[in-house]
Amino acid sequence: MTPTYAVGAVCAVGGSVNYVIIFVMGLVFSPLLDALGGYTFLIFGAANLLSALFCLLYLPETKDCQVADVAKLHSVGLHSVLGAKYRVDPLKTSSEYSV
Repeated sequence: MTPTYAVGAVCAVGGSVNYVIIFVMGLVFSPLLDALGGYTFLIFGAANLLSALFCLLYLPETKDCQVADVAKLHSVGLHSVLGAKYRVDPLKTSSEYSV
């Protein structure tokens, strides 16, 4: 959750990173296609699979949670979430969590 005052900056950074990655993929794809042929897509498929596994294993479930609870949960930072799976109880209030 991004604070309201920083939404514009976060969107700008996210969009810029997106365009840089697309540019790099455009540069790398042709030489990879020449070198690997049809197996080039396995590299991109593996990257997608790893991203999906990361989301499944390390991102906390936020279904049926209040916005304040989700913001509190994500305020601990990624370094403390890795290796531990957090789950928010929708029946608790945000003041009952000690994160």
